[in-house]
Amino acid sequence: MGVIEDTVPVLGGFSEIKFGECLQFFQSPTDALNALQAEALVVVWALQNAVVMGWNLLIVELDSSWLVQLLKDNISPSWFLLPTFKKISHMKMTQNLQINWNHIFREGNRCANWLANQGALSMLPKVNTTPPLELDLVINADLSDLPYNRWGVSIS
Repeated sequence: MGVIEDTVPVLGGFSEIKFGECLQFFQSPTDALNALQAEALVVVWALQNAVVMGWNLLIVELDSSWLVQLLKDNISPSWFLLPTFKKISHMKMTQNLQINWNHIFREGNRCANWLANQGALSMLPKVNTTPPLELDLVINADLSDLPYNRWGVSIS
């Protein structure tokens, strides 16, 4: 869900039904201190949105295995995450949310990564239900089950 770029924390998320049907997406710049806080803020946004939409059975996929572990096991987080975790706990209890927390590798989170990159370029948050062509191409690429090429430098 949440993504942070090298220097600028940004948010991006994607709600879907099976088989890639886009229910909703969002992108936004944020004032998060680090990647973990950005990811936790995306969870808050997604849960608030789920409540508004009337959804209570949720599968939340995050590319931070540490955050997944904190949320699954109700472990007390670092001080800077406490307010965010209190919001998440409060929404889970008061809204009767049933959440399955899953870790997903960053490569499997291409839609959220694309949205976060767009959020880094924008000044205001954007929420919509109809993906732009570029995002639609990323969604369709995910559906194709083709391998994901990750470019990087190999140090020998």
